[in-house]
Amino acid sequence: ETSRADAADAANRATERLHAAELARDDAENALEASEAQREELRRKLDAKTAALADVYALRDRLAAAEQAVVAKTKSANARGRAANANNKRARKNDGDAAPEELLAMVHAAEARAA
Repeated sequence: ETSRADAADAANRATERLHAAELARDDAENALEASEAQREELRRKLDAKTAALADVYALRDRLAAAEQAVVAKTKSANARGRAANANNKRARKNDGDAAPEELLAMVHAAEARAA
């Protein structure tokens, strides 16, 4: 009887250990699935951040191009201004040497250009 009781107790303990091992395996599988889901979620977040970063780089490049265009336009406007100043200086210098009828013709020509 004692041997049978001991054997039954051993079988029960083995069954309990087997059940505990099965539960542990189930927990490990669930943890693995959760880990894979987390990895997929992190991958989606990384992809979204990568796309946002690409947008930022594209905007930065557009801004740099716009800044270069402004610089070029400013340089062009400055060059036109210097040329206009030089022409005005020459005109003032020449105006002093011009006869009154030539000055009147210059005024009429300037008014015609302005109109």
